[in-house]
Amino acid sequence: MASAAKKVLVPIANGTEPIEAVITIDVLRRSGADVSVASVENQHRVDAGHAVKIVADALISDCANTVFDGCTMEDSGDAGLIGNADQEALSSRPSRWLLL
Repeated sequence: MASAAKKVLVPIANGTEPIEAVITIDVLRRSGADVSVASVENQHRVDAGHAVKIVADALISDCANTVFDGCTMEDSGDAGLIGNADQEALSSRPSRWLLL
């Protein structure tokens, strides 16, 4: 019997490193994960680094009542990316999250 796909949240923000976001999303989806790309900005489209535009599946606020099995966080030296965008929405998530 096949197990249910793991639900993974991939938050993105203005300045996100596009190659890190896109490769992460692609690999997770290819592996069968149910990936939700969520913008922490006030709109679905984010202005990623290097003049790349990425359109999220949802806003982070739309994901408030969804239980995820995992969450990815970009390892960026720029604390202004996810760090300042919507910390409340991200920090209110269950502590059992697996950070990938």
